[in-house]
Amino acid sequence: MDEHNRILFGITKQSHTEMGLDEMRGLQKLGYQCDQFEYAGNKESKSTIARFYLVIRNAIKLLIKTYQFKPDYIYFNSRLEDIACKRDFITIFILRSFYYKKVLLLIKSHGSEPEVLQTQKLFYKRILFPFLKRNVKGWLFLSTEELNKIKSDKSLNDNNIFLTKNIVSLERFKKEKNFRNDLHIPADYKILLFVGRLIKEKGIHYIIDAFAEIKMEYKTILIIVGDGEETENIKAKIALLNLEKEVILTGWIKESEVDYFTSNSDLLIFPTFFSEGFPMALFNSLAAGLPIVTTQTRAAIDYLKEPDNCLWVQPRSSDSIKTAIIKLLNDDCLTKQMQENNIKKSYLFTQEVVAKELSSILTSIKERS
Repeated sequence: MDEHNRILFGITKQSHTEMGLDEMRGLQKLGYQCDQFEYAGNKESKSTIARFYLVIRNAIKLLIKTYQFKPDYIYFNSRLEDIACKRDFITIFILRSFYYKKVLLLIKSHGSEPEVLQTQKLFYKRILFPFLKRNVKGWLFLSTEELNKIKSDKSLNDNNIFLTKNIVSLERFKKEKNFRNDLHIPADYKILLFVGRLIKEKGIHYIIDAFAEIKMEYKTILIIVGDGEETENIKAKIALLNLEKEVILTGWIKESEVDYFTSNSDLLIFPTFFSEGFPMALFNSLAAGLPIVTTQTRAAIDYLKEPDNCLWVQPRSSDSIKTAIIKLLNDDCLTKQMQENNIKKSYLFTQEVVAKELSSILTSIKERS
């Protein structure tokens, strides 16, 4: 490995933390020298002024770290959407204004809203996107759908656009014999799981509507892992439908603690209609061997098939969710086959596989720059 392959990784503190660290460790095993910097903030809990201050502060810290580490690459974990693009623009502008040595910049987009490229706002068309187009040598997207939309828009250089994956750590998912006892769940109950931000676009309201009917005929428990702007509305809905004894709300918990629930549930329900990239709740469930009920979105379409890995449902449809869940609850053979297939599928996303693919992308960018 070339001794000059030095990478600074932007690691977020609110989400994707372990995944970013896994990428860094994977490249270190291949001989890269890596360091990290804090990137992104929690936009849900910060005012506009506070977010702007955080961006400037982190950009200055990155500038200092860049002078100290002297990287060949800087790898930003971000999103292609309005707020993130402004943050990326400010950060890279400060970096380019005060750091004069050669460094290759990459942005990995965890989900995207390609329509942001079509905005008619003068600042975006004449300044922001042309600047990013000139300075970012690698745009990494997590689904073929995003890749094709971005390329068709022509706002970014086609040669700088790549398809990538997230790492799924297979060894993290282990059954715990006391799980049901700890949560007071009877042995003959099936555990249905949702993991994600509690926002309308994740389909959480439709899950609860479907579950309210399912639990009348089937012995089931619903575990909802996460929090968000819909938390209080979800609590009110659960109370209104008299589901307090059948629904467990964990609130926000650390990524490592989420694995505990993923490993010990029986079925993942993920009927998202959000602008997902590569939703970790979905792909972690593969590694845990969970049957999956989900919508046909982005990376899910790339890697999952029905009925091998999942049952597809319609977005915004509690009836569709209910039908799919009941089918799995009634068909042990389908459930078992899906469990086996999903564990096999998860080996596409191991640290070794993804790190080698990422290394190839880095080499390609370096050879063209």
